[in-house]
Amino acid sequence: MRKRLPLALAATALLVALVGSTSLGEAARDVASAVPPFAKKAGYATNAGAVGGIKASRQPKPGFLVPLGADGKFSAAVGLAGPQGPKGDTGETGPAGPAGLSELQIVTAQSANDTLAGLKTATASCPAGKKVIAGGAQIQSSPVFPITQSFPLPDLSGWKAQGYADGPGAYWAVIAYAVCAKVA
Repeated sequence: MRKRLPLALAATALLVALVGSTSLGEAARDVASAVPPFAKKAGYATNAGAVGGIKASRQPKPGFLVPLGADGKFSAAVGLAGPQGPKGDTGETGPAGPAGLSELQIVTAQSANDTLAGLKTATASCPAGKKVIAGGAQIQSSPVFPITQSFPLPDLSGWKAQGYADGPGAYWAVIAYAVCAKVA
């Protein structure tokens, strides 16, 4: 095989030299000069630079697609929002809104602290001019007895809490908490 390769190359060179100077070689040269435009077109397909007939461009141009950047967004050069315009005139001042909550205050009330069984109630009332905005309850005892109800009064003037003990025993009390505020 090693001896055949140089022989094949030499024979090919001799054939090209002989044919190149003949009319057959000249015909081959003429055909070869006609091939490059076709080869150039085949190297870059007609539709390779377009998507759906719209051509692409790295710089923004009307009628051209622009690729997204590495961050997945258009570059600032695309200017989708356009340049910022001049600041407009200041509009009329609107009416003041409500003040909302003010003068927040927590009020507590406690029932009797004794060993009596049954239902105990405590009502924490908000001062005049304030409404309850939240509340809660606690049983003060050991063992702990259940809170049976904890709710705002219907007119929002305070918070009511109730607890219940089955039988006499430890000292216990119900404590009601009202979170009160002026509401505008």
